[in-house]
Amino acid sequence: MNRFLFPRLNPSIIRLCFNSTSTNFGLTNRDKKRFYKQVSVVESSHIPIKYEILLDQRKLKTPLGNIIKIENEFLAFALAQEWSQQFKKIDFSSMHLNSLMNTLIDNPLKLTKIQLIEKLMHFLDWDTVLYRSDQPEEFRQLQIKSWDPILLYINKQFHTNFQSTYDLHIKDFINKIDRNIIEKYLLNFDQSSLNIILFIAEQLKSILLTICLIKQH
Repeated sequence: MNRFLFPRLNPSIIRLCFNSTSTNFGLTNRDKKRFYKQVSVVESSHIPIKYEILLDQRKLKTPLGNIIKIENEFLAFALAQEWSQQFKKIDFSSMHLNSLMNTLIDNPLKLTKIQLIEKLMHFLDWDTVLYRSDQPEEFRQLQIKSWDPILLYINKQFHTNFQSTYDLHIKDFINKIDRNIIEKYLLNFDQSSLNIILFIAEQLKSILLTICLIKQH
């Protein structure tokens, strides 16, 4: 097993541009004091290679006691960086990757793939890109400039006909054909990927913007 020392670095090698609202299940106030001096990443000798995080000599675990094992090396070092950046107190609300990994491994809400897709489709029903505000005028113009190219891209990629509206009380605004197209697209992803997609959609309040991120548009 190879070990890579991960010293505390500043600035961080990874910066998340959103504030997470995800819950850190099982964490209590007494857990928030930093109890370790050194963070390192270890590489397993098994095939396929997976990476684990060590806090001193302790393997990083989820709130339910599962050892966190990561196949992607960059993701492992990014998670280690989150723990390395903590000082006297551990600020779990700032540790977005840690929260995401806990959710992926523990699945604390016991959500199935179909339930995850249902939650994602809820964001389509009130998508930020589709439902807009017409006041003030500067904001209305900013939405047109920012969101119209997104709608154009989505409609072209998926052969859909999404339109924007300023009426927040309109019913059945999104037609069933377009909904089915997006739902069918989401069915292509496995459960872990859907958890990540949901994590992003919760921050953006938009499944359409999330899809653009997935497609690197």
